[in-house]
Amino acid sequence: MYNVSALQSQLNQFTSDLNDIGRKQIPFATALALTWTAKDIKAAERKEMGRVFDNPTNFTLNGLYISPATKKKLNAKVWFKDWVPKGTPAAKYLQPQVKGGDRRQKRYEKALQARGFIRSGQVTGPGAGARLNRAGNITQGQINRMLNSLHSQQVDSTQHTVQVGNRTFFAHYDESGFIDTIYIRNGRRVKPFLHVFDSANYEIKFKFYDIAEHTFNTKYKNNFKKAFRQAMATRNQ
Repeated sequence: MYNVSALQSQLNQFTSDLNDIGRKQIPFATALALTWTAKDIKAAERKEMGRVFDNPTNFTLNGLYISPATKKKLNAKVWFKDWVPKGTPAAKYLQPQVKGGDRRQKRYEKALQARGFIRSGQVTGPGAGARLNRAGNITQGQINRMLNSLHSQQVDSTQHTVQVGNRTFFAHYDESGFIDTIYIRNGRRVKPFLHVFDSANYEIKFKFYDIAEHTFNTKYKNNFKKAFRQAMATRNQ
């Protein structure tokens, strides 16, 4: 929990010595200080993402938003974007890193499930034959080619071979008729492209709340002092 009670006690002591004009500026100064502190938290969270994740993309680093405080709404919010015009919003793939627990299926995994290639709820992990981007994810181009290849074929319980240029995808099925591994052949080399798992569990890797609490306790008091000075200086404007 944020150390709001101690800060509030200091604030009460501060406001007790103010005249009526000063007290009238408290809501404005508080809203301003909360919004500035939210910006500080967002910057600290972005820095932490760069530290704990391996080469995060700009899309991930920009996956936080701020809801500013107002005089009538004395709270500011920093959280993950839950909607973007294109791609997967940060809220879907970063929250498991914050809260831990099972990873949700990715879009292509849902497509594999809908087509009957994998069981309900199963997830995948990259094999040695998959090319990874700087964020450690399989490139979208490879995923699209793999999906197009598999979707063009009928599901069988033996083996599935699809030629894509000079590359060939092989899907190996288990005894129940579901894929357990997808392989890729490049020339004479054959390597696993995707491994299929019943579930994937995330440990807490991104200590979002700890970073937010530390930043709030470090920044808010000074932000409020600066905000109050600004409020008093501009009260007649």
